[in-house]
Amino acid sequence: MQNRRIRERRSLVYHLKVVERDNGGIIGYLGNLTARGLLLFSEKQAPRLNRPAPMEMLLPAPIDGHDRVAFEAAGVWSAPNKVPGLYSTGFRICHITRTDSRLIGKTLNRFGSRI
Repeated sequence: MQNRRIRERRSLVYHLKVVERDNGGIIGYLGNLTARGLLLFSEKQAPRLNRPAPMEMLLPAPIDGHDRVAFEAAGVWSAPNKVPGLYSTGFRICHITRTDSRLIGKTLNRFGSRI
């Protein structure tokens, strides 16, 4: 698969939980993050690719008074992980507010490491 990333991926020192915004159901745990997308590890394969879904990334500590980052993201690809029983899914962030976009930047600066 051709790498079409414009921005460098960053992993975080925490595998942050990403949940469905509507009901809090766990979608997966963050593998890496950019301002435009994310990689999630989960026990279930992403059922709907290419359809934006409302999500929230739960922060390990508040940043500017916020404990979560809200956005809509669509699955781009999904495949079995190297770890049996897990799946890896790449998501593209489709919609995010300026505030939440800034929170992603601050999250990367505070908790991120280069891949």
